[in-house]
Amino acid sequence: MKKTKVLLLSHSMTRTGAPQVIVNIANYLDSEQFEIVVGAINSSAPQDLAEKLKSHIQYEPFPLSSCSSNIFVRALRYCGFIPNIRKVFKTLLDKHHPDVVLINTVFHLRLGDILLEQNIPYIRYIHELNSYIETLSKEDQSRMQDRRMKLIACSEEVKELLQKLYKRQDIEVFPPSIEVRPDAIKPDRDISGPCRVITAGAVSLRKGFDLWVEVARRVLARNNNVVFEWFGDAADSEGLLKSCMQKIEPEYHHAIKFQGISKKLRQEMQNASLFFLSSREDPFPIVVLEALAEGLPVIGFNGGMLKELQLKAVAVAVPKFDVENLAQAIIDFAEGRLHFKDDCQEAAMQYSHQNILPKFSHLLNVNR
Repeated sequence: MKKTKVLLLSHSMTRTGAPQVIVNIANYLDSEQFEIVVGAINSSAPQDLAEKLKSHIQYEPFPLSSCSSNIFVRALRYCGFIPNIRKVFKTLLDKHHPDVVLINTVFHLRLGDILLEQNIPYIRYIHELNSYIETLSKEDQSRMQDRRMKLIACSEEVKELLQKLYKRQDIEVFPPSIEVRPDAIKPDRDISGPCRVITAGAVSLRKGFDLWVEVARRVLARNNNVVFEWFGDAADSEGLLKSCMQKIEPEYHHAIKFQGISKKLRQEMQNASLFFLSSREDPFPIVVLEALAEGLPVIGFNGGMLKELQLKAVAVAVPKFDVENLAQAIIDFAEGRLHFKDDCQEAAMQYSHQNILPKFSHLLNVNR
């Protein structure tokens, strides 16, 4: 049987959720059925995930400056010294002649024009936040309505938004996936010590670092047997980190901790009591699935995947930005008044690689 040539195009290869989905798909696809190329549009960003690709997968980062926003670089590109992104993309297509292309971002929609001109089947995997999708230009809004481009969404919420904006009922949900060990032993949590509440993500307003600090302060004002820990990068938000941490009363410093990046986050989860998702917007964060896989229930603001997980009784979603309601939910959990079903790992299994990735394989196998 002829192999299907697949081009999986990611906005970047940074260690974040959407590029991780691309890497997971690429590594799962059967090399006997597929020839796989992974491209990264923004190769000026860190390429952490590229090294996770299996050896038989070809990796094609776009030239460092092809999509840079640097004014000097843009001037050079305008003068013809640096190829623009469309030219780079055409060169990539001419080199590999893909049978199907999957692009994991709502941005760079003009690249799709080239694929449609060449009659190459193409799929858009939409994972972006509502605020990004709703601000597309009129020209790009029109492109999103073109049914020659297949749209898939990372969550039911994103699907509903796309259906509302573009009047398209042909959108399917393809959630991200994680590694779940079916034989994993449920952690034997120490309930005699403080209730350890952890959060993970890059420090930012979108991730709700300020909301995290405010919720923690309110909880500790009423219950001093809770500890809050944030794991993640603050390199781009040192000002926000400093200003928020300065608001913490001295008597709470021991219980509200910024821990920086951890390479053993899932081990940290095994020794925690609860995962707090403080994000203002986060359609389907993989870290929540990882928390469930380690037996952690989740509390956060309503929206994104929490609405779906709440139905499985492994999460609580309070009204958006209601820090008082959220603080009370954490207190109720710490004091034993809020109970979750003891099947967080079972819920996570629904998002395991073995349950999700075969759907992508079937979607991409256009030569079957």
